[in-house]
Amino acid sequence: MNRAYQTLRMVLLLISIVLYLPWIVSTDAALKHLVEWIHKCCGWIFVNHEIPTLYYPFSLFILLISGLIGYQATRIFRNTRKYIQLLMQYEVEMVDTIIQRFTKKYRIKVLLVDQAEPIVFTFGFRKPQILISTGMLQTVAEEELIAILEHERWHCKQGDPWKGFITSTFANSLFFFPIIGKLRDLYFLEKEILADQFAIQKSSKKVLVSALIKLASSSSHQTARAITPFVDGSLQDYRIDAIVSSDGKMPRMNGREWLLSGSALLVLLIIVFFLFQSLVPQHFMWIQWLPEHIRTICGW
Repeated sequence: MNRAYQTLRMVLLLISIVLYLPWIVSTDAALKHLVEWIHKCCGWIFVNHEIPTLYYPFSLFILLISGLIGYQATRIFRNTRKYIQLLMQYEVEMVDTIIQRFTKKYRIKVLLVDQAEPIVFTFGFRKPQILISTGMLQTVAEEELIAILEHERWHCKQGDPWKGFITSTFANSLFFFPIIGKLRDLYFLEKEILADQFAIQKSSKKVLVSALIKLASSSSHQTARAITPFVDGSLQDYRIDAIVSSDGKMPRMNGREWLLSGSALLVLLIIVFFLFQSLVPQHFMWIQWLPEHIRTICGW
């Protein structure tokens, strides 16, 4: 509810700025000089050296999206760091021989924290590491622990914390394209399925499914997508289904998501189309590479 309220506030702010921009430009002397400077500086790329009015709200939209991307990246990074620092306060000495052998064999650092809840995830951008809780060691059997570590090793090899961070940043920023959020979820699910398949090669389907079922009731500790948690309640059923069945079920995109995303894309394409019509084609070599019928439609 809080996220929906923040999104609504941002949308209303954007609408207000776009509606009041022409009035501000026409009444504020400082902004008038700024607009005149922009016309002198950038007007040459447009027909008749006149920058179309549509250019200003579109530029503002691009600036807002850029700022939103920066905000989301900072938020996810800080939340992840705060969560890991909180867990690291309970770090204890590693005594489990299975994990010690794993660390020595693959040279992947594994941190152990004293927490009753079963937690295990991969984190870190430059050199990914694995964090596991004592609660996880008490919950799963030895062969299940090996399968879980192999699962996380695949994430380390693929650099998934960094990929997840980038994917979540852009998906959260482009919230007005709901389809992107769904594609992000499908991407994460595909990553988990591939990691499960890698773990099965080192263990077995039975062992991995047993571990997933044991942890099915555990809550997800994923506060940000800069980590790759083994326990993710939203994906557990799909992962188990993909292991036991060759044609496992996948989340589907509903009509509302397609409609909202398509509407937003259509509006954006119309704006870009009218802006492109105002360009002087001689100043852009790439325009000459477009098919002739597209150049005819755009008036080039």
